[in-house]
Amino acid sequence: MRKIAAALSVVLSLVVLNVGAAVGASNGSDRPYADTGSAVLSIDLGSGTVALAGTRHATHLGISTWTASNVLIDASALPLVGVTYDDTITAANGDTLNTTAVATIDTSTLGVSPLAFSAFETITGGTGRFEGASGSFTVTGFVDLDLSTATGVLTFTSTGTISY
Repeated sequence: MRKIAAALSVVLSLVVLNVGAAVGASNGSDRPYADTGSAVLSIDLGSGTVALAGTRHATHLGISTWTASNVLIDASALPLVGVTYDDTITAANGDTLNTTAVATIDTSTLGVSPLAFSAFETITGGTGRFEGASGSFTVTGFVDLDLSTATGVLTFTSTGTISY
């Protein structure tokens, strides 16, 4: 149950984009960033690893795909679970936007209703037009977890700033 709660925290933090002050990229300008999205998550209870992949509709990227990697879960302060991860958002043309994220998942309703989460993501660069990009955004959403299969569906919205 702790592995599932921790995995959920990771997934939620991955989804959440944060609102924050952007540090402008050279020759870039601060611009509003917003998106909505969803993802499917799966938890390997044997190893404790979490797989997360989905789609999002984001300003500056359009309809995009995204994946989370390097997911680390901290379940030491239950019912709140901390999650950190790296996020790669890929635009339709192949340009990528990279972020690092810190998220919190509230597992107090585990098994009863979807779990609320929030995350703060810091933009760390990317490829193509996002090379050298910076900024941040806040993500909020819910994860509906199926404890019998250790899988779930995540939905979220994000707002913040981006500079490129």
